Amino acid sequence: MHKNMRYFHLFQKSKYGVGLRKGAVYNFLKVKYNFISAKISEKSTMYPVLVLQSTLRCNLSCPFCLVTNKHPQNWREYECTPDKYSKILNHKLSKKCIFSVISGGEPLLNEHIDELISITVKNKILPGMTTNGLLLEKKIETLLAAGLCDLQVSIYDNTKSRLEKILPLISPLIAMNCSYVLLKSKIEFSRHNNFEEILELISMVFNSGCALLKFNICVPFLEGAFYNDSETIFEGSAVYDKLIKACKAAFPQIRFDGYLSDKKILFGNKFTVYFPPPAGRGHNRRMCRLPWSSFIVDSNGNLGVCCNMLPNTEERYGNIFNRPELINEGHTLKVRKSLLNNDGPLPSQCIKCANLAGVYGSVL
Repeated sequence: MHKNMRYFHLFQKSKYGVGLRKGAVYNFLKVKYNFISAKISEKSTMYPVLVLQSTLRCNLSCPFCLVTNKHPQNWREYECTPDKYSKILNHKLSKKCIFSVISGGEPLLNEHIDELISITVKNKILPGMTTNGLLLEKKIETLLAAGLCDLQVSIYDNTKSRLEKILPLISPLIAMNCSYVLLKSKIEFSRHNNFEEILELISMVFNSGCALLKFNICVPFLEGAFYNDSETIFEGSAVYDKLIKACKAAFPQIRFDGYLSDKKILFGNKFTVYFPPPAGRGHNRRMCRLPWSSFIVDSNGNLGVCCNMLPNTEERYGNIFNRPELINEGHTLKVRKSLLNNDGPLPSQCIKCANLAGVYGSVL
């Protein structure tokens, strides 16, 4: 399914905007089409998407995960409850949100997950979720009853065999969008067997009845005090180009979108595989819009800037209850200004980030 068709389906579920907050659709379109300034405000644009870090716990441990503070001893303090979530949704920064992505950690470990979805609906926001999918079979009926309308499943090498059994049970109930992080070492190794494992993944997702498989470039991740970009696929990678061509040749019946796509796709329900453009080594592409599109917050109100600068307990990027002004000051403002100015320097977290190529203009 093309993302524009996904937007249309979500618009339908909102009763064509009637079931959404006043001005939310207009604000979303302003951000989508780049009518933005360095500051977040009602005069310019507000955040259209709320990304809730509902728990710091996860039932997996991926080395490239961007959530660096998983499983702290005081994890209960960062578990989202209905009261905490309601307080966030009533905050002025949530005023124009059209969509809420409940994430983690693994959100299905949060015992309040059904109620969090229900509260989202009651607040005239469309509820979605990003999950590794391992607990979906047990939870899907109550999630749908609560009002879940969008589901994104992250697939990893150590979960493929289990998801192969789970996804076909879920796909008749809700349209699923799957994702998989492409590691540089993975594609370089798999080229020796004609990318067999990646071709098997595409086949598995397609045969499971899912709507989309989106490959993600591994974003440089924090390792100690430094950002590790050894698994990031950069422009000029011949093996990445070869992978995409091999996938197209193996699946002529499947639509491919994104990098090296043969033609521009604007709409459609057909199963789609999306390959993002590789990361750039220069700073000339500054198309990331996550600092405008995504209101990233944990259950205690700690703010994040993007997926590479997530909420932390030190309130580094501000707290909506204690220091909400920091969304338009300090490091957060510096990031936005640098993304709007092609000639100035970039913050260290942005350099070599795959998102600069516009891979994730929005979490939607």
